[in-house]
Amino acid sequence: HLFVQILKLSQNVLGRSTSAGQIINLLSNDLSRIDTMVTFMHVFWILPIQVAITCWLIWRQVGVSSLAGILAMVMFSIPVQGYLSKLMGKLRLKVAEKTDKRVKLMTEIVSGIQVIKMYTWEKPFEKLIHFIRKSEVRDLTKSSYLLGVYASSVVFLERLSLFATVVCYVLLGNGLTPDKVFSMAQLFNILQLSAAVHYPQAVTSASQSWVSMKRLQRFLALEEKDLPHTEKCREGVVSLNNISAAWIKGVTVLKNITLNLKPGTLCAIVGPVGSGKSSIIQVLLGELPPSSGTAKVGEGVSYASQQPWLFSATVRQNILFGQPYDRKMYKQVVKVCALRKDFKQFPYGDQTVVGDKGASLSGGQKARINLARAVYRKARIYLLDDPLSAVDAPVGKHLFNECIYRYLKGTLRILVTHQLQYIMKADVVVVINKGEIEATGTYNELSSNNLDFSKLLKHQEPQNEEVDEVAVLHGSLGVRDSTRSSTRSTASTLSATSDIHKTTHTDESEAETVSHRAEFPLKQYVNACDNNCLILGLMFVLIMSQALCSGADYWAAFWTTQDQIRHSSSTTPLQHEEPNNETLYIHNIHSGDLPQYTYHVSEETSNISQFAAPSVIYDDFLYKNQSYHLFKTDIAISIYGSLILLIVLSTIARSLTFYKMCMLSSINLHRRMFTSLLKAPIRFFNTNPSGRILNRFSKDMGAVDELLSTSLVMTVQVMLVMTGVLVNVCIANHYASIAVVILGCAIIKIYKVFITTAKDLKHLEGTTKSPVFTHVNSTISGLVTIRTCKIENILIQQFANHQDVNTSSWWLIGALQQALGYG
Repeated sequence: HLFVQILKLSQNVLGRSTSAGQIINLLSNDLSRIDTMVTFMHVFWILPIQVAITCWLIWRQVGVSSLAGILAMVMFSIPVQGYLSKLMGKLRLKVAEKTDKRVKLMTEIVSGIQVIKMYTWEKPFEKLIHFIRKSEVRDLTKSSYLLGVYASSVVFLERLSLFATVVCYVLLGNGLTPDKVFSMAQLFNILQLSAAVHYPQAVTSASQSWVSMKRLQRFLALEEKDLPHTEKCREGVVSLNNISAAWIKGVTVLKNITLNLKPGTLCAIVGPVGSGKSSIIQVLLGELPPSSGTAKVGEGVSYASQQPWLFSATVRQNILFGQPYDRKMYKQVVKVCALRKDFKQFPYGDQTVVGDKGASLSGGQKARINLARAVYRKARIYLLDDPLSAVDAPVGKHLFNECIYRYLKGTLRILVTHQLQYIMKADVVVVINKGEIEATGTYNELSSNNLDFSKLLKHQEPQNEEVDEVAVLHGSLGVRDSTRSSTRSTASTLSATSDIHKTTHTDESEAETVSHRAEFPLKQYVNACDNNCLILGLMFVLIMSQALCSGADYWAAFWTTQDQIRHSSSTTPLQHEEPNNETLYIHNIHSGDLPQYTYHVSEETSNISQFAAPSVIYDDFLYKNQSYHLFKTDIAISIYGSLILLIVLSTIARSLTFYKMCMLSSINLHRRMFTSLLKAPIRFFNTNPSGRILNRFSKDMGAVDELLSTSLVMTVQVMLVMTGVLVNVCIANHYASIAVVILGCAIIKIYKVFITTAKDLKHLEGTTKSPVFTHVNSTISGLVTIRTCKIENILIQQFANHQDVNTSSWWLIGALQQALGYG
């Protein structure tokens, strides 16, 4: 639907309400967020079931005490994270708008790179891009900090809920046992995954997708091209009666235009720049709806645009443009359009692949191929919008005499031109100025009326009508493809076309090339931060936060075992006496009734008449003929609570520091990439389609800004948690280290297989996405030509083919992740 809407867009909205950059951003970032949201849709219906069952199981374990932990998790999960998701949704809208501006400007820079380099405008455009990028990153940073709070909650929320439940359970006079704490920890982990991980992810994804859908809705609701406002009449006839029209409401570009042309007429329209010549052509094509008057255009119209439009295909395909190949007619068109010599110079003749927008060709070559496409279509009316301005005088003379005047004789030809030497052969000359027709007639009639053509056109620029109304509406930089002479020599042109022809057959090698260049992409990503102090601080916070998490887990187990001793039926409190000089030492309990933990016991375990000193920290108990110093309940709770508080603060600091590093890396990577692009030679732009370049600055940069940072934070947290768990397990049971080593080797082997395949598939997905952007960008540039030739269905099918290939690779990535448990 998005591509179909592009084909229906009115010329009024292009550049004013939307742009190629915004459309590419919709295709790359907004649609991907909707894809992500689909994977979380089941959370909204399964979440209540999971939460209800899990809460019931926790209730069975500890009764009313479970409400403390459940309430703590629910209160943080639903209102707090719901509020965070709402804020992120608002920030997402701001980021999307600023990304639109950046990608739009990037599109124009790539299109006009030759002029930018010729006038050495790299620095001004670099400052402009960096200014927009700085504003974009400001909102991205705010959003990433909110994500940091959410990411840290994944670590501390389970422990916080377990702490609330355990404390409540103990203060109610109940005794803790390891089996209760262990089962509660697992149940709270399940509850956390449902309520604190999957639910916030679903809400965040839904809020971001809602913003994306609203943006898509606004785009789909943009003004479409009106139904044909030109009335049908007999073939080869054009009739305009008191036509007035305006591109923008209140700014009239045509006033009371009346023009009647018969079949076989050669009509030349002349006038200064911005006078409305191209607007008359747009009225005849149905692109500019008249505000008053009537327009009648016969069947069978062909059009050569003012700005030569070519797409990335062979020269022959650009000329045929969906028409069947007629060998005899094709040769005639090539001859009259002065392309035979060019075909001999091209390395593959007319099978040479031109770059995106004909980047490998000179302005004159593009203009002649653009004219050949219009001439090859069998039509009764030819609308030629200044096709001679990009060629030199001898070629222009050949095109006019052999093509326009002789080959197309017998058809109605409306030629917009600045070349006064050709209007003498025109049957009708129309002089237009400031949107009004000043004179109409033959050249001799106008000359006899003392009309000074040279004075009329004295203010015109030596180039084609670059500042016409249509160009302004497209919101371009004023940079156009057509120039009076080629900016490259024939040798460089041939080299470029040869390179492009080879490149189009080896696009699939792009992923392999990138893979070899970036052998350690993660290391390069971290180094791109360019802040060693921040990296060292991050490492310290990572180690400290995980040490606190492991310490809290160990303390929970330690305290649970002590509490079991305290409430054991065979445990007797000891009476305090005067302290003695007996030495206390740490002894490992090997009883089968208790886990192996370290406790304070007396040296003489057989003599129970010796007692420990009284303490405000310990309670003394006798258990199985041994005396113990057990922490007082309030002291144990204080220690546990302090650890939980430190975990909350350290994990939030860890996430915020990590996201800060990621944002700095993202800023520096974009700056380096853009600087390298500006410094790249023209050959680079000739051999790389614009879609591939824009894909790097839109979808790939969006992944680095948002997806990569979040994935890294989660990955590091999971690795730290795994490390902490394995260390605790190995301390408690030394034999478990054997299984850890075996499983570790197996996991590393699986990871290597996964990461190699995943990288290749990801590069494949990026490579297959570039043709989609190239196709869309090319379609927007040639929208009027496409609609005139009525080949929308062909382009829709081509877009579907590109999208199907890309979707296949995207599906393979998801299948691989799910198959190996990394999804």
